Amino acid sequence: MKKINSIKFGCFQGRLTQPWNGNLQCFPRYNWEKELTIASNCNLDFVEILAERIHNPNNPIWSNEGNNLIRKAILNNKLEAYSACLDYTIENSLFNNNIKSNEVLDYAINFSRRLKNIGIKYFVLPLLEKSDPNLFSFNEVIDTLMVLINECKKLDIAVLVETNLDAEKLFKYLDRIDIDSLGCVFDTGNKSNILDVNKEILILSRFIKHIHLKDKRNNSNVLLGTGTVDFLLILETLNQISYKGSFCFETNRGKEPINTMKHNLNFMKFLAREIQ
Repeated sequence: MKKINSIKFGCFQGRLTQPWNGNLQCFPRYNWEKELTIASNCNLDFVEILAERIHNPNNPIWSNEGNNLIRKAILNNKLEAYSACLDYTIENSLFNNNIKSNEVLDYAINFSRRLKNIGIKYFVLPLLEKSDPNLFSFNEVIDTLMVLINECKKLDIAVLVETNLDAEKLFKYLDRIDIDSLGCVFDTGNKSNILDVNKEILILSRFIKHIHLKDKRNNSNVLLGTGTVDFLLILETLNQISYKGSFCFETNRGKEPINTMKHNLNFMKFLAREIQ
């Protein structure tokens, strides 16, 4: 793992402001530009842009004008255009029997072009719920992912899949495709119930390119360091595999989102120093 002063930390879009709809995963439709300024003031390096489960035409990700606004706001706040997440595939299946008439695949390809407009390099692709690979044949998942990955590769964008598959099963998909522009997200909260979390990291070591940070207790997202996730063990294992990617806080906001984020950042930097 990189030295603490070169590790990039970011946060999921919407985690620095109170959600207008009360949901944990929420695009800050009234405050998205303000949030980028807050992120910079919190000494974060990037904000992971969010496209929601249900299409939101008012999200600036979906228009050329909006893409320009996002790019300028990132630049003006001295942040990095780093990653973006397409939650749409959670609610809408990426996989069907006919790739040529796959509207969700087309939606994902359009999303990748929007990322290119902004300058974002990492496309986080949730394969959860409606897009859970367990619901489809192995070859169907591979064939569909290949189309999307190849389209993204033309744009110099890496696809990072996020799933709840166990490490061995996910490895089979990633190893079968084995393209340098494909990787995976390791989500600390989603793996909080795994007994041998370091083994999961070691199995996926060559494919882990991004980390989502969250803590859980009783299956609820809680303040970092107050749940069951062993962050020190995770960091030690990431250090063992020489992880060089970034960390994104996908965390509980608490009553005061800005103070919560400052706590999160200080907590992770403290642990990172402990292993260096």
